[in-house]
Parts: sequence; C-alpha cells; structure tokens
Amino acid sequence: AAAGPAFHREFPYIAAEPPEQFDRSAGSTADDDYVLVRGIVDGVIVEPDRIEIVDYKTDVVSPSQLAERAAHYRPQVSLYARAMSRLWKRPSRACHLVFLAPRSIQSLTPGG
Repeated sequence: AAAGPAFHREFPYIAAEPPEQFDRSAGSTADDDYVLVRGIVDGVIVEPDRIEIVDYKTDVVSPSQLAERAAHYRPQVSLYARAMSRLWKRPSRACHLVFLAPRSIQSLTPGG
C-alpha cells in the first residue's frame, strides 16, 4: 500500500545549528556562528498543522531495552524535528522510532 502524499521518504536536508547544540562549552559570541549539518530523514509526515518524523532503526534490542535505546536516539531525532519544522514552517509533534528487530514503535515528543 502507498504511504500517501503526506509522507516524504528519505528526505535530504541541510541545516545550520548553533554550536552549543553539540558542545555546551562552545559558547560562541558571534551571531553568525553555526555548525552545518546535513543528513537524510527516513520519513517526514507533513500535515497542514504539523509534521511528524519517522526514523527506522535496525538495532537488535530486546523489548526491555527499547526505552533506553529510544532515549539514546533522542538528540538525533530532535535535530531532525528542528530542521524539518524550520523547513516546512510548522511544529513537529512527534518523532517515531521504528525498531525493526523487536517490531516496535517508540514515539517521542521532540526536544522533551
């Protein structure tokens, strides 16, 4: 079955992020000091009032390890959420980590 027109698969992006996002000690004083980040988001669901991120994970984890593993990926999907929110000019409401090995979806609130 087709995913539908709201789903954008393997979406490439380039984003500028403040250095403090990656190293709190960076403390740049220049307003135009950024780290250039590029990547590919596995999936973006674009709705009129929001976006949602879909990120497929091939980690082999047990069901008891899912929450810890999802927390490990929070910085990555939060970066995706910020970049996609700026691009599509709407808030990101959820990031869905699709763990293929245990066949489980862990949904996170971006940044929180």
